[in-house]
Amino acid sequence: MTAVSVVRRCQARNLAVYLLEWRAPRADENGLGLAHYANQAPAAAIEAVFADRGRSSVILAGHSIGGTLAAVFAALNPGL
Repeated sequence: MTAVSVVRRCQARNLAVYLLEWRAPRADENGLGLAHYANQAPAAAIEAVFADRGRSSVILAGHSIGGTLAAVFAALNPGL
C-alpha cells in the first residue's frame, strides 16, 4: 500500500471520497469526445454525489488527464 494517499488523508478528515474509473470505451462509446469526458461525465458524477449526499459543495480533483478534464469542467461550469 502506498505510504502517501490523498484519498486516505481526505477520509481521515471525514470527507466523503468518490472515485471515477477511466476505462476503455465500449463499442457504443467510441464516438464520445472531449465534450463527454470533460463536461457530461463529470456533471453526471457530481449529480450522483448530490443524490447520495444531498446538494452540498464538492471538490473535483484529478491526476494526469483527470486533472486536465477537471480543470476543463470547472472552466465550463464556474457556478457549480
